[in-house]
Amino acid sequence: MQFAISPSTIPARRTISRECDLSLARIVEAATRLRSWALISGERIVGLPFVRLRGELSCEVHLPVDGRVVPHPQTGVSSHEAPASPAVSLRVVRFGEIRALVRELESEIAVDCGIAGPVEFHPSTAEFTYGTLLWPVHRLAPSLGSAVALPGRRELSGVAS
Repeated sequence: MQFAISPSTIPARRTISRECDLSLARIVEAATRLRSWALISGERIVGLPFVRLRGELSCEVHLPVDGRVVPHPQTGVSSHEAPASPAVSLRVVRFGEIRALVRELESEIAVDCGIAGPVEFHPSTAEFTYGTLLWPVHRLAPSLGSAVALPGRRELSGVAS
């Protein structure tokens, strides 16, 4: 199968986050807790939550915020600030295909662009069913001036190319 990888940018942002298992139920639960914490604390939410992968079975759910309120460690909520960075993206990814796609593409992206951090899943809606995978990278390969197709070694159902 072919994968359409495109150049992208991860914008500068402030987030609050919470660690959880890489399961849809746990991610939705963590996102709900982050929203609740932000509303109770008077923090302004400025975007949809997203997932930063930490391994095969764990992740962090991040909620973009204005960054005025600092969470206490006892809440299980952490704050993060990150500068803008170059990235490559794969769009229209189903949540259930994240792990397989990361395993399939990460080594190829690392060779061409140099991975600069954990892969992120940015959902299209609050339900986390579909979204975009973003790999932060050190450099954009010249071949990524426009969308390119990288050969996949096995078939993955329902992945847009």
